[in-house]
Amino acid sequence: MINIAFIRTAYLKPLELGLQKHYGIRLTELGIPAQLLKEPTSLIPFNDYLHWLERIKMLTGDPAYMIKMATNLTFENIGPLGHWYVSCPDLALAFRRINYGISCLQGGASYHGEQSGKIVKWVYNNSYAHGSGASFDSLKVAILFTQVSRNYMGDDYMPVKIELYGPEITDPAIQQFFGCPITWQAPATKVWLNLSILEHGNQRPLPITKPILVSNLQLDDLLNMPQPQDIAKVMFEMINYSRYFITVFQPSILWLKK
Repeated sequence: MINIAFIRTAYLKPLELGLQKHYGIRLTELGIPAQLLKEPTSLIPFNDYLHWLERIKMLTGDPAYMIKMATNLTFENIGPLGHWYVSCPDLALAFRRINYGISCLQGGASYHGEQSGKIVKWVYNNSYAHGSGASFDSLKVAILFTQVSRNYMGDDYMPVKIELYGPEITDPAIQQFFGCPITWQAPATKVWLNLSILEHGNQRPLPITKPILVSNLQLDDLLNMPQPQDIAKVMFEMINYSRYFITVFQPSILWLKK
């Protein structure tokens, strides 16, 4: 049975920026077609994304590369949609926008909150994440959640606890960034926050952002995220994805069109 989840190219933008800035590496060095990276709404099979994360480890020679470029891993760096997620008057609204709106960028995953007493756990759960790539993916999302919290609570804010999915990555920079207890090989990625901070307004003014300008075509693409069990849509998107990698047979295709 076909069961494939997708992630949009736009969601890779912070990763792309961080790699160029800190390691001088472009995503095209992983064999990713440049044209694919130019189209922010293009869909990428999640398994390929995980493979690329593992390849980045080999190219950088740094298992903790994700935390080293944490300053670039922000929703703002995703683009206009990412700016919309965090252009809220308070953290509580940003929390809700991201949880509901991220489905435009990633399928087959769950973003939600869990309350336990005076703690709220910001949860990212993805049954399609596996292997060492899952550790990089989990760490990336935990960084994104923490960066959003610091947008509203200040740069010194530290979560109560971090739970990360996948094999442990050992590097003191990870502890230094989060500044709280960290548990690896957890069932899901969870950033623990004090419930009280969701009741506060923004503690520092956010920059004024322009309204999002999205064409009807782009909006249709964003909202039309195929579900992994929708075989017809998954097959269509896999064919659409494969066309970025066709180079040898392009002349033949052009001849057929004539």
